[in-house]
Amino acid sequence: MKIYCWLICLIPFLCISNSSIGQVVLSQREVEQKVNVDRVMRNVNVLSSDSLMGRSLNNEGHTKAASFIASELKLMGVTPISNNYLQAVPLVRTYWNEVYLKTNSYTLTNFDGIIYNGNPIDEPVSKKLVFRGHVSPDSLELTGMSDCIVVLFIDNLWKDVNFLRSIKKSDAYGFIFVNPFNQKQYYSLERQLKEHYTRRRVHPRFRVDDDAYNMVSKLAGTTDIYLDVPRFMMPIDKLAKLFGVSERKLMKASESANFSDIPMPTVMLRSQRVVEPLETSNVIGVIPSATTGKRAIVVSAHYDHLGNAGALYAGADDNASGVAVVLELARLLKQIGYTPKHDIVFSFFGAEELGMLGSMAFVNYRKQISDSIVANINVDMIGRVDSLHTKRNGYLYLLGAGKYSVLGDAFSLADSLTTDIAIDYSLDNPNDIFGMFNLSDQRSFTAKSIPAVMVTSGLHNDYHTPRDTPNRLDYNQIKQRVVLLLNAIVIADKEYLQ
Repeated sequence: MKIYCWLICLIPFLCISNSSIGQVVLSQREVEQKVNVDRVMRNVNVLSSDSLMGRSLNNEGHTKAASFIASELKLMGVTPISNNYLQAVPLVRTYWNEVYLKTNSYTLTNFDGIIYNGNPIDEPVSKKLVFRGHVSPDSLELTGMSDCIVVLFIDNLWKDVNFLRSIKKSDAYGFIFVNPFNQKQYYSLERQLKEHYTRRRVHPRFRVDDDAYNMVSKLAGTTDIYLDVPRFMMPIDKLAKLFGVSERKLMKASESANFSDIPMPTVMLRSQRVVEPLETSNVIGVIPSATTGKRAIVVSAHYDHLGNAGALYAGADDNASGVAVVLELARLLKQIGYTPKHDIVFSFFGAEELGMLGSMAFVNYRKQISDSIVANINVDMIGRVDSLHTKRNGYLYLLGAGKYSVLGDAFSLADSLTTDIAIDYSLDNPNDIFGMFNLSDQRSFTAKSIPAVMVTSGLHNDYHTPRDTPNRLDYNQIKQRVVLLLNAIVIADKEYLQ
């Protein structure tokens, strides 16, 4: 370990070098005394209150939360990043209004006989059905089917993505995929996907450079959100009714590859998709550095939650606790008169629950914030004690420390300066795409090769339920976590980050 002239080797002490106020030495106890737990508790209660309605993007509580955070930053003297504290995040909300596939005598609608996936078809169109039986991705021949809807038997509806590159090259109008060997698979898919695809989805109205987010588009060989080619999935019993023949006749034609006896009925289809402009805001303030280098450390927390659908999802831990802690860190740094080496940017992101859209916008527009963001410390769910720990033992999970050692080392030193809390590294697995490290806003930074860590108290049984309420938070633990985070920010700023 390096020897630091400003850390005097007295383990429980933090020394902050500041040209304007000389050398300030704060013992752990003095830092704890400066943490205003009542203020943290009040902020959690405000953000979790009924009047903020769960802070989801589709209600006014979301806007009220952003305004409240901005007012707190202004009150403590944190500088707005531009003319005000709000950074607009342009989004769009989309949902299917009417989707059908029908003949003169028979109609199928989305998730009632068909599953549709493709671009909108705003006005009804009529097309002929062409049956081509059982195929594999390697054997697919699609010549001579211009402007038709081609019906294909495949072995597994989950594997329809294997056909995407081929059908993109085809001049067919659209496709219907059927698994005649396992009809139950379709009905299982219909039940599983109905809620996911019929809800109102929110997408960014800005370019997203994130491999995980764009994975499906890359499989399809396109950067569009939707495929150009309309495609349906359906069961064989419904398909037989569209053709006006028996299931057995379709199976025999497929086995013999002789389709001359299969009619080519005309069907009418429509997939009307509603697109509504939408907006959230990131709330951003900064404690400027003593230099004009314009290099920044971002300390962040998301403020949105799940709303009020039948019951209030207060989101006290997720993530009113994180917002309240980041606000308290900003207040403490202002109170002690700390002048940082880097700009310390405090960012409160909207639309994290919808796919980290607020933080994606932040990093996409980061040149508006700073010439260079050197690190992100993201705080998400920091108020509880999980089942692996007890209230007697202070702890804080740190994720990303192994991969981003410049931050990991700063936190390790901060940990050694704080006697009542210990860092737990057991969840630190940044290579697990479905792990916690890739499921919060720090991922938007790492996608741009910006070092980032996440701090959290971990998951619990009240996560994403109406039971996530303020009375379940442990404010003694929160106090110790604030002390550790304050130390880590200062150490990273002064000694570890360039």
